[in-house]
Amino acid sequence: PSASHAQLCLQGNTGSTGRWEQLAIGCFGETLCLDPETTAGIQIRIADVRGLMFRDGIDGTMWGWTACAWGGDWLKIYQGTTLLQITGMKTAYVAHGPCLTDVWYSGYFGASRQVDFEVRVRTCRTDDYARDFFTFTYKFNDDVTLGNDGYLHMMYSNGYETPTIAFGSQGTLQEERSVPNGLGDNEVYIQATELTGETLGWVSFTDSVPFEPTSDTNPLPSGTKHMIIRSLEAYVGGVKKTKPFVSFTNSNYPQTVWIQEDKPSLFASIDLGSEARNFGAGDSVVMEVEWMTTTLVADDYYGPNNNFKAHLDLHPKSWETPVREVQLNGTLLQISIDGGTILHQLPLTITVESEVVTIDIAAGVGGFPVEFQGLPSTNYGLYQIVEDQEESIDQNVHGNDYWQSEFDATTSTFTMTFNLVLGDPFETTWRLKASIEEN
Repeated sequence: PSASHAQLCLQGNTGSTGRWEQLAIGCFGETLCLDPETTAGIQIRIADVRGLMFRDGIDGTMWGWTACAWGGDWLKIYQGTTLLQITGMKTAYVAHGPCLTDVWYSGYFGASRQVDFEVRVRTCRTDDYARDFFTFTYKFNDDVTLGNDGYLHMMYSNGYETPTIAFGSQGTLQEERSVPNGLGDNEVYIQATELTGETLGWVSFTDSVPFEPTSDTNPLPSGTKHMIIRSLEAYVGGVKKTKPFVSFTNSNYPQTVWIQEDKPSLFASIDLGSEARNFGAGDSVVMEVEWMTTTLVADDYYGPNNNFKAHLDLHPKSWETPVREVQLNGTLLQISIDGGTILHQLPLTITVESEVVTIDIAAGVGGFPVEFQGLPSTNYGLYQIVEDQEESIDQNVHGNDYWQSEFDATTSTFTMTFNLVLGDPFETTWRLKASIEEN
């Protein structure tokens, strides 16, 4: 299914006249919504979160609305006791899809522009589970203090119980816990804990389940969320920091009718630990995060990706799901290029330097997005090399809907984007070259 990112009008729903952003894969329901200016009355920037190709069991309804626990938030930053609000926000829709969206939000926290921020959001066309890529850039211009929600927090559970949480780095489980009942509102369950691996920290809500009051009469197929911290680089007081910390806090979501009895409803926050909560002029943070929504068991997934089905059969309701993503799209991933230069690994961004670009990939999983920048035209085709033969990639449903192009007016060049279906076989070779016929 194609990926998209666009503004959705809420005028007839909540009455909000602010910006409400909807990310979707396919045309059968959103996968993530953003309220970047917090104008819809919910006071968090990541709102509705839903899954891709979920159903309620083997006989469940397909191609419909889903649930996947509610949202999260970006930076909460204070000056003294005052929570700084976003001001002067601008939005740039660089690419709406269908292969890889690319939208940038930029502005300031505070009326005196105490913090500059830039948030880049992308989602990609795929057939297994939704992946949303966030890049957060914060530049501090005055003395401020980080709130308890960190640079990013996940869950802020809208009617969801979180019986089990897990976290680790790379392919290693650092800790898994069964969460007890009886936690108080806003009670910190796990204090900020360093993710001990060198890179690719991850957090998993392995088996979150809904207890929304509407579920008795109109159940929605449900799944859960995970996140991967793909990179973190911060400078605080002139000291470079690269290790993320995670903490877990029980929700006190204001619509308390959606919190059931004393069951846990945790959210996870990412920051630099308790010793890096105060910032001054010249400090900065840049963090890349992958946000995943997945089904819990194989029978709840009706998509065509057999590798993902086999994984769920072996590892239902498991932290092994984000670890699989970390390994196949991270630690095990090897990419070599002939005819270009790699600018970024995931999504894969390549500067084209030759008429023919050949890519050798080991590992990888899902609808792997690849951008080719600096092309003189869109008269190019992508081929997979199978037994030394070029096989044209044609994933079309309605003509040319399996690739996208963007024109860069500053360089008078094009970017073309495709999605490589990776996972089987383990090693693949791809080639971009000029087509014989014009598109």
